[in-house]
Amino acid sequence: AHKVALVACPTREAEHTELICQVYIDDVIQPLALNVSAKVFGQQVDYAVVQPDALPPQIVHQPRLEGQQEPGDTFPVLSGLAPRGSPVLDFGEMRLMETKKLQLVLYNL
Repeated sequence: AHKVALVACPTREAEHTELICQVYIDDVIQPLALNVSAKVFGQQVDYAVVQPDALPPQIVHQPRLEGQQEPGDTFPVLSGLAPRGSPVLDFGEMRLMETKKLQLVLYNL
């Protein structure tokens, strides 16, 4: 028995993709065609706004399923209006020549 690992990076958004790979096993000169199909989740990026001295939240690198929005320490980067409760980089009121720091941490799921 042989094990094959396949890692594919999507280059464009699509609902579904199919890939044909040429696989060579041991001394067999003729390649075997391995057909792979998968649902594409797209590129998912989360963010967290963290105080300068705090550690960023730890995450699990797994794609979110469609419609899955679990409240947590990170929030998805989306297009359009941000959902209610999403943190913003808000420095508040500041005097001239005054500085403030915040960390914006990006996560690629």
